[in-house]
This record gives sequence, structure tokens and C-alpha cells, in this order.
Amino acid sequence: MTESSAPLQVLRVIDDRPGHHAQSAGLAAALGRYTAIAINEWPAQPAASALRSFLCRGILIGQRTAVAAPDLILCCGHQTHLTGLALRRHLGGRLIALMTPSLPLAWFDLVIAPAHDAPSPRNNLMCSEGALNNMTAAGTHDPDRGVILIGGPSSHYGWDSSALLRQLRMVVERDPGRHWTLSTSRRTPLATATALASLNQANLTVVPLEQTGPAWVATQLAGASRAWISEDSVSMVYEALTAGATVGILEVPRKRRGRVVEGMDRLCRARRAVRWTDWVAGAPMPGPMPLAEADRIARTVLGRWFPERLTLDAA
Repeated sequence: MTESSAPLQVLRVIDDRPGHHAQSAGLAAALGRYTAIAINEWPAQPAASALRSFLCRGILIGQRTAVAAPDLILCCGHQTHLTGLALRRHLGGRLIALMTPSLPLAWFDLVIAPAHDAPSPRNNLMCSEGALNNMTAAGTHDPDRGVILIGGPSSHYGWDSSALLRQLRMVVERDPGRHWTLSTSRRTPLATATALASLNQANLTVVPLEQTGPAWVATQLAGASRAWISEDSVSMVYEALTAGATVGILEVPRKRRGRVVEGMDRLCRARRAVRWTDWVAGAPMPGPMPLAEADRIARTVLGRWFPERLTLDAA
């Protein structure tokens, strides 16, 4: 791998949202697959503190031991934006916002937005297929293992426990040679979680959410060849695709048509995933077509600003 003498300095502005953490961590890891990097983290400040930091360098630097001048500052989540702007003003570097920010896009050197947000074209805008994540398709993908991930009601989706249980029973019963591991999320209604825990299927293991850790889902997706995921769990769908699993969509009621819902339909039209209704009607599971959006974005970022660092292939 051809590298410049010093590592690329990447500063991640982090909040307390695991999903945001996964996006910036995923891009940082992808950058590290193409060039030498050094990663530092900076906690997001409350808005008022971040604004003071933007206006007064002494407040910003006094809050933490000084870090190396960043080449790139990654921020994800509304709480991180003002802190990222303050860091860029006083430490330098280029500021990248992951997901569409609430502040004007022109304030950022680059915005990486999911295509389903349908942003207007801009010179400093890139669209990704779903939100970035820190999965790769390098897992073992045991053909006899599958994973089922259940979410819960959201702003875009309602919930029907009975219909969901009927779908997953058929998934498990139609594939008796595969051992399935199922877990829920913080959004899963208690009644659904209780019903799932009482399922008695020989090839199904239900793991309560409380028994899973931060890396549990990533480990399961890395080892499974097939994943069925409730449609409301949009980020999990994209993580499963990035991990290289074949993906089925368990259907839940839709509250309205919108960009998120249309994004799921677009995946199915492209045969990257299959809806349960279509699968029952005879549609085959799609072949594995791993997404590698973090790598694609990383290569683009390096090619735009640091072309001397870019290699054709990740190490």
C-alpha cells in the first residue's frame, strides 16, 4: 500500500447514539483500509457550549488535551455539528457531515446523505445507499446459520405482532436445516417480545435483548448467510446487506409513503432484498450482493483531497 510518511489524522466527533457512532466509525475504518490513519475522538458539546467554543478558541482547547491537527473531522448527528464547526475553525481540517444536517449544507466541506433523503444536488454532497455502517463482507457466512432481527413501531411504521409472528414461523418452518438466532430491539413492544420468547421451534434460538452486547448484531451478521429483518429496522437491513448476507424483509404496517419506505421498496426492486409476501408467492431469495458504501465513500474522499494516498485496493 502506498502511503505518505505521516498518517491521515481523522477526528471523530461523537455523541451518545450508537447508530451515529457506527456511521463515523465505519467511514474511519474504510479510510484505514486505503491509507495509514490515526483516529482521535472528541465528545460533542451542548449547543450553547459548542457555540461559545466556535467563538472563543481558549474554551475549546481548554476542554481536552490537545490533539493533532486533523485532516478530516467526521460528525454524525445534530448534536455533533456545532462542535465539528468549532473544531474546524480552530484546528483546521475538512469537515464531513454524515446524514443530512439541520444546519446549512454549505457550512460543511462534504455532506454524505442517504439517497432516500432525496437531497438536491450540490458540489459538496454525496449520496449513499442507506446510512454508512462499520460492517464488511469478510465474515464466514455459515450456510446453516440465519439471523432474525425484530424492531418495533417507528415514525414510519406501525406494528402488528400477530402478523409478524405468522411470518417468522413460516420462515423458520420452511428452512428447517438452518438454525436461526432471533433477537429484538429497544423498540420492540413487551407483548411481542414475550410472544417471541415463548416460541417453541427446534431450529430457533431466541436471545433476549438484555443478553446481547454492543457487538452482538455485528457478530451474528458476520456469521450468518441469511437474515430476515423487520422492515422498520432500516439501519439493520443495510448492515445485513453490507455484511454480505442474503436479506428478507418481514413486513409491518406502513403509516405513510415516504422516503424511508420508498428506500426499502427500491432495495426490493433492485433484488437486493425480498419482501416476505413475494417470497411466499415463490420469489427466490436474492443472491448475496454486498454493499460497500463506506469503502466507496472513503475512496472518493481520498481521491478528492488526498489523491497521493489512494490505493486501488484495500489491504
